[in-house]
Amino acid sequence: MTRSYSRLSGPSLSVVNILSRSLMGRHFTTHYATANGIGTSGASVGLITVAPFTQLLLNTYGWRGTFLILGGFGLHLGVCGALLQSPPTDETKKNGEYQSLGPDIDEAPVINSPSAEETGNSKLSSRLITFKDAICAQMSRFGFSVCLRVPFWITAVIFCCSSFCGVQWYIYYISQAEAKGFSPYDAVTFTTAAGVGNLLIKILSGPIVDRGLLKLRPAIVLTIMLSSSALLITPLVNSYWLMMANASIFYGAFGAVVSLNDLYTRELLGTDLLACAFAWMELVAAVLCFSLGFFPGKTHNI
Repeated sequence: MTRSYSRLSGPSLSVVNILSRSLMGRHFTTHYATANGIGTSGASVGLITVAPFTQLLLNTYGWRGTFLILGGFGLHLGVCGALLQSPPTDETKKNGEYQSLGPDIDEAPVINSPSAEETGNSKLSSRLITFKDAICAQMSRFGFSVCLRVPFWITAVIFCCSSFCGVQWYIYYISQAEAKGFSPYDAVTFTTAAGVGNLLIKILSGPIVDRGLLKLRPAIVLTIMLSSSALLITPLVNSYWLMMANASIFYGAFGAVVSLNDLYTRELLGTDLLACAFAWMELVAAVLCFSLGFFPGKTHNI
């Protein structure tokens, strides 16, 4: 039953995430870093408010009631989608027109009748061209052509590695805190501190990058090093306040990496390919988490 819920909710949340990020990249030509930091701060607000609220629901109603209440809160996404409107455009598409495949035969002067071999070669070449055009059309329809670009994989590696670390932190942090002797309420407090750090670093990093106080690429490198260092020393941290500070620094830097990587993606690929790029990044990250998500838990058990 839990797996069925995950299969239904996971794709829906991913679609909302992809479309909202791509729309933000299209509409904000200036101050995009600030807008992205504020727009993606819902995860941090969720950790600050929903994590303690979820623990309260679990203690009061159990798992069944908790899922029902949280699922009801998730229904607002449909209302948000219904309120979205497409921007007006002057471009109109003409339907019913045929695309010219070549020069008109009637206008071309007939000099010599082609031989059977030449006719066969021309037919084979025409079929290959038609097949190539069909493949290119399908690749364009599904946005697969963006995967053939080197800049896409530069940003995809950053996004997939960061997302994988963030998902594993979601899964194992509470159990790790409890294994160190902290109560579930203490673990929820640590996640609340992580949400505060995520909110502050996201909102502060946006204006810093927009105003040119720190360039985009050095900012990405700095936040990657900060989140990696915080995650590396997590097993060595055992006190209450150090656990809170560690969670705040890691999750704050992790959120800044994901937010700044959206800016980097738009810079390398442009606005027209944002939706396709974000979608394929999410798919690659999902495959990575599905194939290697069990590895940290298995290593801990061994």
